Amino acid sequence: MSVIFYQLVIIGSLLVVHFIKREFTVWLCLFWTLWTLAMVHHTPLVVIQLGVVWGGWFLLEKFTSQYNKINELESYLIDRPEQVQLLAQAVPESQKTVLQGAGHKKFLHEAVTEAQISLVILSGWITHYVVNKNFLKELEASLKRGVSVYIGYGWQNSKGKHERFDASKGAIAALTALMQRYSGQLVIGEFANHEKILIRDGAYVVYGSNNWLSNSKFKNSERSIVVYDGELALCEQSRIIDLVESNKIIA
Repeated sequence: MSVIFYQLVIIGSLLVVHFIKREFTVWLCLFWTLWTLAMVHHTPLVVIQLGVVWGGWFLLEKFTSQYNKINELESYLIDRPEQVQLLAQAVPESQKTVLQGAGHKKFLHEAVTEAQISLVILSGWITHYVVNKNFLKELEASLKRGVSVYIGYGWQNSKGKHERFDASKGAIAALTALMQRYSGQLVIGEFANHEKILIRDGAYVVYGSNNWLSNSKFKNSERSIVVYDGELALCEQSRIIDLVESNKIIA
């Protein structure tokens, strides 16, 4: 009975510390590990108790990670159509992954170079920090493969104006020139947009805080959720293409 009591005490202490101060949980696990090695002298019980300690920690971390993913995804879906929210919430956790910081840059590169059918990007701003010579070269290679590309941007200030600064003027001009060469295949729309979304080939959709076409330094924390679900991706793709098409810039 005392063995079961100690396991319950360990599990209880892990739960309390994890939900009060999550980062202290691993230190508590180390404490219980040292206590077990010092106080328990029966090898099978040592193995059981250490299994409870670190198994409990693993399960708590996994649960918290999934819970955070759900909360974060829901925060990105608040202003979206009900159909989109329902589709996203129905996707299993196994089909969702998290992007952080500079991982966005690599993900964008892969999306542009690997796209075979379509590429949809929403970004608040466009700047030459991302839309540089290398990006334009890779984007044109995608267009030559027959990929249809839709880009939307245009965050507006309180006066309803999208402010263009030095870093954005050249990038937008270069994209516009590319659009002229691939008319109807590359479509760029400027409208009041603060969404940050990336969709490739209708296979996945990425929601998050990263401005795909302007952010390259990642000085601030950036996180996104990648949802691998074709139905959701195609639903969002259709919505965004309509937005871009109805607000496309005139070259």
